[in-house]
Amino acid sequence: MLIATDFSDCSDEAAAEGIRLADAFGADVLFLHVFDVGNLPIISAYPYYYGQINQQMVDDMRVRAEEALAGFVRKHAATRSAQHKMVVGAPAAQILEQARSWGASVIVIGSHGIGKVRELLGSVVHTIVRQANCPVLTVPRASTEAG
Repeated sequence: MLIATDFSDCSDEAAAEGIRLADAFGADVLFLHVFDVGNLPIISAYPYYYGQINQQMVDDMRVRAEEALAGFVRKHAATRSAQHKMVVGAPAAQILEQARSWGASVIVIGSHGIGKVRELLGSVVHTIVRQANCPVLTVPRASTEAG
């Protein structure tokens, strides 16, 4: 079972649901985070002019993302064995590729990410649902309303 995360609240919900399912079926788990530098404005706008600054920023962000992924796995899989991996690239393409290469029988992903533009929030999920070679479980945000 591949559980994709962008560290959003919705990813927390997806991870919790994914671990429940993995435990119920005795499935192996791979937590995956895709580090997408293509959307960083300074890198996109000035790739050559700010090359040294860009590389330092990317290296720092990569270290923080790796630490966040390790913490995410500890939070959600503290009592079980689970693998984790961070890759660089476009999120939908990398999630699909990693699911294929790892042999995932299910992809678990939150229905909304941390993006700021509403129209783009579900684009990764929609691409994965349309193109995956295995079932995809999309997990919505938990309702904050009582009742």
